[in-house]
Amino acid sequence: MDSDTSLRNRIFDVIDDTYHESKPDRGFDFLIILLILLNVTLIFLESCTAVYEQFREIASFIEIITVA
Repeated sequence: MDSDTSLRNRIFDVIDDTYHESKPDRGFDFLIILLILLNVTLIFLESCTAVYEQFREIASFIEIITVA
């Protein structure tokens, strides 16, 4: 039970936005920013049909993975 609690505390510390000094904290922040930018880019691509048609399968796969 104690290891479960310490794991929860560590996950909370990584996700919490008040302390960003460790590599996991910065890595998590970078991952979230990257996913947001990727999804915004996909939204822009959807509005341009000619370009989106070329990447439809990849874009659908990325959307399923990042949103789910």
